[in-house]
Amino acid sequence: METLNRGTLNLEKASDTSTFTSSIYSKINSSSEHNNEAVKRFYYSVGQFNILIEKDLKVENLSDLTINKVPNMPAWCIGIISVRGVIMPVINMHNFLNTEKQVTTKDNFIMLEHENYTPIIFLTDGLPTTINFNKYKRSKQLENTPSWVKNHLSNGDVSIFEADHNQLIQHFTLNN
Repeated sequence: METLNRGTLNLEKASDTSTFTSSIYSKINSSSEHNNEAVKRFYYSVGQFNILIEKDLKVENLSDLTINKVPNMPAWCIGIISVRGVIMPVINMHNFLNTEKQVTTKDNFIMLEHENYTPIIFLTDGLPTTINFNKYKRSKQLENTPSWVKNHLSNGDVSIFEADHNQLIQHFTLNN
């Protein structure tokens, strides 16, 4: 009988939607105020370039890949791999950006999933690194940069290029 009464009390409180709604909104507002203090974003490094990852882009770190070579591919395409049954190209970003690979003990790969394209793998110099986005000053695109570079970010110590991965991935799909 006691259990039944507790259930009845919970149902009565749940029907008071004004209390429930105001409670939810106060939690959302307090969490969004907290988020405005420090917006965390990720970037990956390729040679001397740091490239910002858009917040709606899905990224997965991969290691120990078996890359299958494909004849007559552009120099920036290492080959193809299968991840969970999906065949995707592996892009050597060092060849693409014409930059030297950093000395590392093993290769680092990130899988990028853009909503408009099938996933693609990039060879990078390390796992994505987090930054406090609010501490970076944004300036417009620099001269002689590709169209997929939208802005330049800097905090005085670290320089990061804000990329449009939609345009970057489009380049790979059109030029293979």
